[in-house]
Amino acid sequence: MPDFIIEDRGLNGPQTHVLIIGVGHYRHFGDGDEPTGADDFGMRQLTSPVHSAKEIASWFVEHYDHPAARLGSVRLLCSELHNNTYEHPGGSRIPVGRASFDNVRTAIRAWKDAGDGHVDNILIFYFSGHGVSDGARTVLILDDYGEDDQAPLDGAFDFSQVHRAMDHCQARTQCYFIDACRVAGEDLIDGANIGKGTIVRNEPDKSIGLPKVRSPIFYSTLAGAEAYGRQGRSSFFSEAIVTGLNGAAADNTSGAWRVDTGQLLRLIRFYLERAEDRGESLEQINESDNMVDFELNLPPASFPVPVVIGCQDKSENTGTVFSWRSGNKGDTRAPPENEHWDVLLDPERYDFEAQIQGAGIKTEKRTIRPPFHKVLF
Repeated sequence: MPDFIIEDRGLNGPQTHVLIIGVGHYRHFGDGDEPTGADDFGMRQLTSPVHSAKEIASWFVEHYDHPAARLGSVRLLCSELHNNTYEHPGGSRIPVGRASFDNVRTAIRAWKDAGDGHVDNILIFYFSGHGVSDGARTVLILDDYGEDDQAPLDGAFDFSQVHRAMDHCQARTQCYFIDACRVAGEDLIDGANIGKGTIVRNEPDKSIGLPKVRSPIFYSTLAGAEAYGRQGRSSFFSEAIVTGLNGAAADNTSGAWRVDTGQLLRLIRFYLERAEDRGESLEQINESDNMVDFELNLPPASFPVPVVIGCQDKSENTGTVFSWRSGNKGDTRAPPENEHWDVLLDPERYDFEAQIQGAGIKTEKRTIRPPFHKVLF
């Protein structure tokens, strides 16, 4: 079995195939273990991408449930300094390949070939690491960037070109998550060859007669802007993806709860705004391209929704005691000074209460629904 496959269920019929790439250790950066003369443009080692990649991989292995395209395979490439292995939820420790250009090209082609197996297949792609943009293109930096100091971008790939070429894959439902900076990189990529050759050829003839492809891209930040991880932890963007897929990005307008792309986009925005509001991250505004709404997952029967409880004026939170109740369930607490209270609650009817100093008791009755809810007194 190739060293980038961590799950292969050998199914027949429509399936979902997942490719996950996390680049934390860059060997040839100035602070890497094999530096060269290439300019790293201030990019440094990262810890969050590998945590994010492995957590998302484990979520798909353990929890993914699509009613029309069951999980078929998960491919994982990770670059970290000392531990290029993955602890499978089943208990085994699996070696995984580094996220070098050659390995990424091989993995993307295999993932695309898997997608070509059925028109109703679903393809899901996640990347976390460094990235740059020149306005028209998003270029993702791999762990062998700078191996050739005369052609440092041999260790990178043009994600925008790959995404366009995937329009002609037989799998007509695709979803992409790019958890990377998209800082202005004109000086880096102007006139340079990106990668060591084409990863996916653009073959329009292969999609003649097929339904229009659905291939939204979820970016963790705007073009020209930075994205932020967390030291030794998964990023807020990846945490939002997992929370959303678990059910917080679900909708039941068709009768049953189904996670869909539109709800997921809203949930990610909420997560990033809350991280900034709590002072845990700088401003990070997510965006999307090619957005189209479709189902991504069947959530479990019970799932939590992020809820924010507090006062309209955050300064009034100090000394205020908040509570929530539903049947025999409930909790009470005073949040930190000038902060709101973040809780996870099942979608149902609740009684909320705020005992505000000098203003008495205020109550609210709310029905909690995905993707999030704010109860502000």
